[in-house]
Amino acid sequence: GTEAGDLGEALNSMLGRIETAFDERTESEARLRRFVADASHELRTPLTALKGYLEVLRRKNEPRALEGALREAGRMEALLAGLLRLSRLEALPPQRVPLDLRAFLEAQGLEVQGEGRVLADPELLALAVENVLENARRHGRLPVRAELSREGEGVWVWLVDAGPGFPEDLLPRVLEPFVHGGKGTGLGLALVAAVARAHGGRVRVENRGGAGVGLYLPLAPLKVSPGVPFGEGG
Repeated sequence: GTEAGDLGEALNSMLGRIETAFDERTESEARLRRFVADASHELRTPLTALKGYLEVLRRKNEPRALEGALREAGRMEALLAGLLRLSRLEALPPQRVPLDLRAFLEAQGLEVQGEGRVLADPELLALAVENVLENARRHGRLPVRAELSREGEGVWVWLVDAGPGFPEDLLPRVLEPFVHGGKGTGLGLALVAAVARAHGGRVRVENRGGAGVGLYLPLAPLKVSPGVPFGEGG
């Protein structure tokens, strides 16, 4: 009787795990389908405008149509470059090294409160900071200040601009791709979220007297032997 009970329990547990995995995969596929649909929609807008401008240019030499065509081609180029970066971030493991966050962020021109030492990829972290700065330029106000605080096995890096903050209705969705309030590609904060995920961390957004983007990054070990950050196999 006991063996049958154990077997039943093991089967139930296994079926539960299969069901969870199936649900996660279904959710992941739905997210991918939505992403592809949104990307197609975002690209179609400048493409339609570009075709319109080129039609005008075919009929007559109109300088404003040429300017418009170049502007829309630029929008498409920025969008495709962002999508490429996003896909690479999801695919490539970060090259993590111990990093003094205060020194690193001050070198990016930010005012920093607090201290923190993390295991992070400097290039990816610079990309995240660059995208938060760009977001502040477009939608908020510079300067951006950095606040560092230790929590558990990691450090929160809060980057807060001097603007009015995120609109309340956009707050739940600002980390999703293509949420842009009419300006830019809408990939900036999605790239920041991808940088956090690549490090095994997480990201949060909230209004903290300005638009705040928080990245949670794993602590650097106190002692790191040579070669560990770039250990075998990346």
